Amino acid sequence: MKLDEVDIQLLTALQADADRTNVELARLVGLSPAATLHRVRALKESGVIRIIRADVDPAAAGFPLRVYVTATMGRHDPRAVAIFEDHIRAMPQVISADNVAGETDYLLSVVARDVEELQQVLAGLSTRGGTRLVTYLRLAETKPLSPLPLGVTGTGGPTGARRRLPCPCAPAPFAAGPSRRQRDQAGHRPPVDRHRERRTAFHSPQHLAHVVAQITHGDLLLPCLPLNVWHGVADVLRLSHAVLPA
Repeated sequence: MKLDEVDIQLLTALQADADRTNVELARLVGLSPAATLHRVRALKESGVIRIIRADVDPAAAGFPLRVYVTATMGRHDPRAVAIFEDHIRAMPQVISADNVAGETDYLLSVVARDVEELQQVLAGLSTRGGTRLVTYLRLAETKPLSPLPLGVTGTGGPTGARRRLPCPCAPAPFAAGPSRRQRDQAGHRPPVDRHRERRTAFHSPQHLAHVVAQITHGDLLLPCLPLNVWHGVADVLRLSHAVLPA
């Protein structure tokens, strides 16, 4: 799924505080509550948002011991791997586990209420195929789990900026011709169409509906619309809860 600027704003807000209401999210991104709810549902259905849950402090919840365990398998056949991984998934004290490359096979994050409970966890891992277990006691948290840097590129610049599309109602470019000074010197001054600003830029109701749909979905930036277009779309945009520039 390709993320646009609104998706990035929603994901950043939900990563910072997943308890935000839909009305708060709508006010933050400048959309109607219905459009915001549709966006969040699309992010969930596409798998970008896997789950929304509370971040519980293990120590405050009664698990003062937090350790990292590296486990190396004695055998790597499919049956041995399945037995070990099924045991990891079944142990509630193992709160995360990753299969990694390098000198070890698995990196586990384990919580325990006391040393005795930790010993039971390590014994279970050893009897299920973990021949070499190395335990690292976590002393303090240096950096908590942080939101994904969705708005920052690898060089530190912003990403996900809205792409400026050509305005479908903009007039076609004029062919190159003589300059104004050259026309004045030659005594030729083209007639001025004083009614041009009052003309509508839409040739059909379908054209108007297409432009409004592009604006409300963020595919067309409002500043690229000429002034003679606002009289045709302002009322429609207000009805669709789009944000008009000051």
